[in-house]
Order: sequence, then C-alpha cells, then structure tokens
Amino acid sequence: MHLRFYIARRLVLLIPVLLGVSLVTFSITHVFGNPVAAYVDERTPEAQIQQIIKEHGFDKPLYVQYVIYINDLLHGDWGRSRSLNNRPVVDAIKDFWPATFELTTFALVITMLISIPLGIFSATHQDKPLDHLTRIFSLSGVAMPIFWLGLLMLVVFYYQFKILGLPNLPSGGRISEFLYPPFVPTTGFFLLDSILQGRPDVFIDALAHLIMPALCLAYPGVTMVTRMMRSSMLEVMRQDYIILARAKGLSERIVIYKHALKNAMIPTVTVVGISFGSLLTGASIVETVFSWPGLGRWAASSIITSDVAAIAGYAIISALVYVTVNLIVDIIYALIDPRIRLG
Repeated sequence: MHLRFYIARRLVLLIPVLLGVSLVTFSITHVFGNPVAAYVDERTPEAQIQQIIKEHGFDKPLYVQYVIYINDLLHGDWGRSRSLNNRPVVDAIKDFWPATFELTTFALVITMLISIPLGIFSATHQDKPLDHLTRIFSLSGVAMPIFWLGLLMLVVFYYQFKILGLPNLPSGGRISEFLYPPFVPTTGFFLLDSILQGRPDVFIDALAHLIMPALCLAYPGVTMVTRMMRSSMLEVMRQDYIILARAKGLSERIVIYKHALKNAMIPTVTVVGISFGSLLTGASIVETVFSWPGLGRWAASSIITSDVAAIAGYAIISALVYVTVNLIVDIIYALIDPRIRLG
C-alpha cells in the first residue's frame, strides 16, 4: 500500500474518534448545568439569552442540538469562558496554546535526548552497576508524583540557591517583568520570537524560566521511554542477524547504531507518542505549580470555577492533539518499517 493511501486511511479512521469526543463534550455541557451558561453570564440581558437559545437550538430536541453543536465547533464557536469575563473559548485557546506547546515540545526534546541514549547505554551494559542505577532511576519516575517533584525543584533550585547566594532559576512565569527594551511577542512562542527579534537577553531569560517546568514535565516520560528503549534493545540484540553481524567482525558501534537501533526504535516511537500525550495531561499540574500561563493552568482554574465551556474546549483541543500525535506516530512507523503499510 502506498504511503499516501495509508495516511488517507488513517485520517478517515480519526473521524469516529473525533465524533466520539464531540459527543462527550456535548454531554458535559448538558449534564453539568444549563448549556446556555456556556454563552452567557449574570450580566447578560434576558432578551439576549432568548436569542442565544434560538440561535443554538437549545429549545429543540437533543439530536438537533448535537447537529447544531457540531456545526458551531466547525465554525469556531466553542462557547464563552466565564472565568475570563465571558471571552470566546477559541480566543482563549489561541492565547494560551503557544505557552503550553512551547513547554511540552521542550519537555519532549529533553525526554528524547536523555531517554534514548540512556536506554541504549543501559542495554549495552546489562546487569552492570550503571545499568542497575539506570533502572532505579527509571522506576523512580513511576513512584514520584509530578507535583511533588515540582515543589522539590522550587525548594532546591529557587529558594535554597537564593538563600545560599547561588544563581537560582526563576520560580514561575514565562519571562521576567522588567526587561529593557520591553519585549513584545509576535507568535506567542517566546524562544522563537526572541530569535526573530534579535534579543539574546530575552532568549536566555525565557530559557531560564522554561528549564524547571520542562524538566519536571519531562521526568516521567524520560523514565518510561528509557525502560522501553532498554527492553527493546535487549530483545533486538538477541536476534540472529545481530549475532551474524558480530560474527562477520563488524564493530560493536556499527552493530548497535546501524543494525539494532532502527528495529529497537519501532516500539519506542509508540511510547514517545504516548509520552507526548501524557505531557499535555501533566501540563495542568506543572503549569499550576510553576505559574505557567498555559492551557493546563487555565483548565485547572476553570474546573474550580465550574467553567463548563472552558473545560469542554480543553477536552476538544486535547483530543485533537492526541489524534494528531497518533497519526504522526503511525506515519513514522510506516517510514521505519514499510511492512506496516500492508496491514
């Protein structure tokens, strides 16, 4: 099967998933209160409320309301966030999304840069002291709550370093308030904007704010991908073609990085994709701990204030990210192992 047909088939299979998510978010707006509340607040006049009811079909049967709801989603009408002074949810997502995407992308880069080499090293030094240390490190990621790790990092790298007079990392936010000349972002991605505007001072400052939350967010993914990389490498290293490559006199470096690594990466790619999804989920906790102005923190505050439209919007954007990542993982799968396209 050609790659483009494989991709087209995967795209078609995503439609039922997205419809299922829309059905869940539609139910949220109806089960947890009046669906009209997603578009109004206590200051909205009664005449405008009646107009909204007619426009969105809230006086019609549920199946008709669902069709109207899907149409509204496709046209960018996701309701209004009461926690943001009745601001459109889509506008709020546009503002908060760059911060979350920058954080999760940086955390994913950290995850891959640390976990893949660490997993290879652990597999090639099986049952040696450094391998045992790596396995203990990997298991600690399962047992350590991410919010506790974040608080611990704040205590050590901010408060204790500050008390000792050492250079400390910022405790929260995306950038320092007092920068001269003032920094005005254009795309919302501070690292990218600082490069485009030729502001190395802003780049260093934004990077310093990013280090602690990104490391905290990446830690569970690092431990998970390291374990998978190690087990995959150990399994591949026992295969006949690896034994044959060694018997031919090939160097251990060529055997590992040219013959073993490509096949060991196939299951690891799946875990990396799942890890990115977990990064988005964990972002709610990390952004709250480090006062990071992203989607996760907005969603957490929306839950406290029962902002149904914001919660539903966050659920939709999370689902879109998940299915997009899964599609990318499937494409990478097909590129690594062309046999998958025949399935």
